[in-house]
Amino acid sequence: MGDLIVAVVDEKSPQGRVVSETPLTLPKLDSLSIREIAGLVYADKKNWKGGRIHPTAAPYLDAMLDLENVKDTYGMDSGASIVLYFTCNASTWCGPLAKAVKAELKKRAK
Repeated sequence: MGDLIVAVVDEKSPQGRVVSETPLTLPKLDSLSIREIAGLVYADKKNWKGGRIHPTAAPYLDAMLDLENVKDTYGMDSGASIVLYFTCNASTWCGPLAKAVKAELKKRAK
């Protein structure tokens, strides 16, 4: 993944003046397990609408904590179906990490 800039904006300023900028490097997702990716998702709660993981995505995210890869199973469900159900139910998760994680999970589930 490429480098991104996170800008802190003064919301009280009418023009939304940038107070500071911090470089943010996204992790190389293709080298992480599904479990590790799920940990990143939990750590990025602030980018979920309302600041909490959507209730329809939460069970699939919990299941992802028990998966090493998409070939594993969780109960009667395949790892591939778990990650696809998560991506379908994670529409309220936004931001660069969300976009990268969803793309990586869809790629792995093919």
